[in-house]
Amino acid sequence: MEKLIRKITNIGIIAIAGIAGLLAFYVVYKGADTSTVVANAPRAMDATFYLMYLLIFIGIALILVFGVMQIISSKKQIITTLVIAGVAILAFLICYWVAPTELSDTAIRAGITENSYRWVGASLNLAYVMFAGLILTFLGMYIYTKIKDR
Repeated sequence: MEKLIRKITNIGIIAIAGIAGLLAFYVVYKGADTSTVVANAPRAMDATFYLMYLLIFIGIALILVFGVMQIISSKKQIITTLVIAGVAILAFLICYWVAPTELSDTAIRAGITENSYRWVGASLNLAYVMFAGLILTFLGMYIYTKIKDR
């Protein structure tokens, strides 16, 4: 599995370098004078952004594929993943239940619906809960290592 990831990474780096080189060649040598290069710069930047978005989506897809392959590889990993997903869903449902339903004056003027206001509130509540959980985890790890070292 590790060899496959290394090969895919190396091929990806070579492909990115080749595409970047071709884009640079296209921008610089498209025209002989500076005005042509400057005129072609926005098109080249657009192409670069499209390439960046494509690489981001490819990276996310590869992370998902290899993650799913790793999860499926053992029964214990499947159970652990389902438990974590269940806890995350439960946390979101609790945050959705606690989220405000009454619109503020600013939300009313902006034309925001009560449903979308509640979804945003639930998302913010979940972000706060996860941040607090992260801090508690760091504190717990710190206390555990101090107790363990004694």
